[in-house]
Amino acid sequence: MLSRATHPFISEEPVFLWSRPVHERRMTAAALFELNSQLLDTEDVPLLERRLLESRTWALVDGIAASVVGPLAERRPALGSVLNRWASDDDFWICRSALLGLLPGLRQGAGDFERFSRYADSMLDDKEFFIRKTIGWVLRDTARKRPGMVFEWLLPRAGRASGVTLREAVKPLGRAADGGPRRPVKR
Repeated sequence: MLSRATHPFISEEPVFLWSRPVHERRMTAAALFELNSQLLDTEDVPLLERRLLESRTWALVDGIAASVVGPLAERRPALGSVLNRWASDDDFWICRSALLGLLPGLRQGAGDFERFSRYADSMLDDKEFFIRKTIGWVLRDTARKRPGMVFEWLLPRAGRASGVTLREAVKPLGRAADGGPRRPVKR
């Protein structure tokens, strides 16, 4: 946990705000975690995991997972073991968080696509909408920098992927796989 003497605002205020299950309070707490995410470290992961479990809505989970856990995992690669555990968790919000924890790096054209691929492969048949949507979302954002890689990954899995996964993933693939100009879509 963060030292209260070193980081009293980030350690006390979000915890206080989160203590009552009021959406606006929790959104404010999540925003404080995000604004001060550079102060968080591996010792704070149990606190963040509790917040993810308590969130029960994409409106809170997505910000914490992608904007707080993601940058922390980029700074601390050892957190890969935590993301691995999350990817096979029984709670779909935690599974979603494992995928979103990889999003910042992938969005920048870097990140661990191999890890994402393992997670997404294991979740591709999941019937949960929020898992299906997240796989497509991460693929879509990855495809903006690396469309060929996403195309090659998606092609052999297209028969297994849900409609929402495919719709999200192919949005930026209207460009040629080599990043060429957009081709007109015939309707």
